[in-house]
Amino acid sequence: MPSARGVVVFAAGIGLWVAARLAGSPVLHMVAVGLVVLPFAAALFARWSRVRLRLRRRLSEQRVAPGQRVTVELEIENESPAWTSFLLVEDRMPAALGRAARLVMAGIRPKGKQRATYSLVAQARGRYTLGPVTVDVSDPFSLTKLQAEFDHRDDLVVTPEVEHLEAGPASPFGATSGLSKARHLFRTGDEFYTMRPYQEGDDLRRIHWPSVARSGQLMIRQDESTRRSTAVVFLDTRETAVGRNHSPSFEKCVSAAASIGVLLSRYGFSLRLATSHVPPTPATEEHLLEVLAGVASGKVETPGVADGLTAVRLDTFGWIEVAGPLG
Repeated sequence: MPSARGVVVFAAGIGLWVAARLAGSPVLHMVAVGLVVLPFAAALFARWSRVRLRLRRRLSEQRVAPGQRVTVELEIENESPAWTSFLLVEDRMPAALGRAARLVMAGIRPKGKQRATYSLVAQARGRYTLGPVTVDVSDPFSLTKLQAEFDHRDDLVVTPEVEHLEAGPASPFGATSGLSKARHLFRTGDEFYTMRPYQEGDDLRRIHWPSVARSGQLMIRQDESTRRSTAVVFLDTRETAVGRNHSPSFEKCVSAAASIGVLLSRYGFSLRLATSHVPPTPATEEHLLEVLAGVASGKVETPGVADGLTAVRLDTFGWIEVAGPLG
């Protein structure tokens, strides 16, 4: 398609041709014909020497916190045997991230590459898709314009705001056992723990003879077995309780769930995440933040939160942390 400059040149050629006809000047007439034909010749040249481009996008971070700056690098490689003219590159993005990024690149030599960067800042949590990318290619005179679109997309995950919690939960299992280690006494195990009187059916190989000699009765070596405690983070996503999606009240609840989940994960708990719409599912710290980045409030038939907590208790046992109003 003709560019704005091409339209101006064509219009100037028509006007000059009219002037040449009125003045009867053959030289002016030839110049006018040349100006009229030039945009069409440029369009044919652009189509004949159609460039082949390859595009790559790189993000400095795939997952960021709100307010963190992200640098985006676009690399365009010219795979054709001819130089390109100036390229106008437009990288589209959701309206929440701002206007589309527009970049200008100079001519790229054959088999050469050129890079351009821009930055963006996401203020609200969510999952955002960058792309597609459109590249406007013109002829050497910029009289015509060809547009190429690259359906190249990348996801940017903006996690909820995580507050640093200074104090963790007190250990119910003793200072030496760790917050996430629940020690249970069993008749078999790997680590020595304590002694207890012999009971019928105990393994005779577990008799601790030095204790028998001191106490005068059969004593069994009691061992310990450990397991990780499970922490369930329940987020109330009922619109009637926490407000609409991206409202201040709902965002505070999501931030509280993320902060508590990160704290428990770093203390060694095995995390599970549940909402009013989703049953408890296992989650690492990274998976927890990614899920909470895309969580949304909604309407549910249950008027209260009791049914949701009942489902959590039936599904798993352990610590239960609730983010959101009860009832």
